[in-house]
Amino acid sequence: MENLIAKSYGGKKDYSNPAFKMTIVCATDCPLRTVVINANGSMTDAVPEGMLEIVNGHLMRGIRKMLARK
Repeated sequence: MENLIAKSYGGKKDYSNPAFKMTIVCATDCPLRTVVINANGSMTDAVPEGMLEIVNGHLMRGIRKMLARK
């Protein structure tokens, strides 16, 4: 997770940067919301909805949601 977040900060894990540290803390506390926030608008609502379905044991329903065009 830290490597993915570091890409948004020039590819470096800079723990002296308060924004980087806050992003890491948020990612550990609420990962699905953080994925959506860090996507910078490139993720449609269907992706997290589909991910949630998959986590809840509905693989095919989740995939269908993620592939749906809205």
